[in-house]
Amino acid sequence: MNAIEYLTAFLFTRQGFGSCGTDSADDDDGPASKAEAENVRDNLIADVIGTPVEAYLRSRGIEPPYPACVGYLPHTRPGEYGLVGVLTWNGRVAGYQVSCLTPDGAKSLVTPVRRRFNLEKAPGAVFEISVRAPMADILIGTGLEDALSLAKLGRSERVIGIPGDGALQNLTFARGTHVIVCRDGDEKESPADQAIVAGLCAFRSIVITDSVRT
Repeated sequence: MNAIEYLTAFLFTRQGFGSCGTDSADDDDGPASKAEAENVRDNLIADVIGTPVEAYLRSRGIEPPYPACVGYLPHTRPGEYGLVGVLTWNGRVAGYQVSCLTPDGAKSLVTPVRRRFNLEKAPGAVFEISVRAPMADILIGTGLEDALSLAKLGRSERVIGIPGDGALQNLTFARGTHVIVCRDGDEKESPADQAIVAGLCAFRSIVITDSVRT
């Protein structure tokens, strides 16, 4: 860990001092090559039980079994491991979102915490989860963890997670589909809030739930 990484980690453990926020720097906006995405694919482990990924998900109240869109990467950065969210588009794997974790299953204190690796250009790629208890057509969670929590409720045949609020604008559904978007607790008029609103404006007959936190 270099000096900048150490200082960033130090500031994130002492919230309220300095200018570091909590979520704005979580994601790496830089593009990743297809070769990097293929490397994630080749090293991805589907069984997360007994890994830092399981410890992290349990800490969020998300118990096993876990769906196929969740995986484990045994190495991301020195001393860190990866929670992998498999992104699909038109029925095929289009990329991966990797969140860095410590050995005990906590989120990394070194930014960026998350990075996306694309196998192809797929602006509408999502985390796809199938469950079996029809109550609504589709539930959408803003993020992998929220989607996993919604799936555990067992109240929809289909749950999807969007990797970023802006992705909502790129989703399309058959006319008449009932969609429930469970938005996160973003501040009104924040960039994330505006992205969700823009995405919702692209749909018709959408029911918006209250904030969901896991």
